[in-house]
Amino acid sequence: MLTTKWTQAALALLILAFLYSNAVTAAEILVIVMVIGDVATLIQWSYPSAQTVSWKSTNFKTILTWEPLPTDYSYTVEFSVVSRDKQRNSNCIRISTTMCDLTSSLTDLNACYVADVLSEPPLGATSDLTEFPYTSSSRFCPSNDTDIGRPDFKLEKVFISKTSIIELTDLDQGESYCFNVQAFIPSRNVNKQLGELSQTQCSDDDKHSIFEVYSVGVIATAILLILVLIIITVVAIVCCRRKKTTLKTEKEGVPLQSV
Repeated sequence: MLTTKWTQAALALLILAFLYSNAVTAAEILVIVMVIGDVATLIQWSYPSAQTVSWKSTNFKTILTWEPLPTDYSYTVEFSVVSRDKQRNSNCIRISTTMCDLTSSLTDLNACYVADVLSEPPLGATSDLTEFPYTSSSRFCPSNDTDIGRPDFKLEKVFISKTSIIELTDLDQGESYCFNVQAFIPSRNVNKQLGELSQTQCSDDDKHSIFEVYSVGVIATAILLILVLIIITVVAIVCCRRKKTTLKTEKEGVPLQSV
């Protein structure tokens, strides 16, 4: 297919010249047309096409990737909802990397998208070509194809959130329980219904040590008060014993009266 203006003009002039001079037959003109068409095709596809174009999406963060890294050319990504007009992401025009983040561009999560990776001249360079080689991606539907990652969750005795709550009853008091959370989307295909399993979290049991219930300051104050009470008690006992001993000694030292 002829795609450049100079190729089309050269072909037209050659055909007119040969027809006017009658120097070649119609079959020879057909061969010349085919050769010139092949040359135009070689010029058009002078940039290597992208390979292994694929979607990578987790929790609806979607990135288009491909290979190889460009050398003397660049890549531009065009995307669209299936059967609609192509669009471009401003961050993925004539880039020298092999990835394009399309998360903010795929606004309709229930739609299906396709993307083309075009091989173009480097940023700032020009070309006479009007079409460039490209590689198309497979169809991608965010609501069905994105991978659901590992969820984060926390254990609380009192639930505040109005959503994503599972209330467990009939649990044994004083026991510790461990939990995992995994997203489940029943509307998907069977192999895509389950998300990644969360990390394990365990609840604390109700048997708390004194150091978990009270602060160090409170415990220290209580110990000090107990020591003071012990000292006061000991001093009181000693004082009482000394007083009894003194009274007994005084009684023993008094002489008996004669009758």
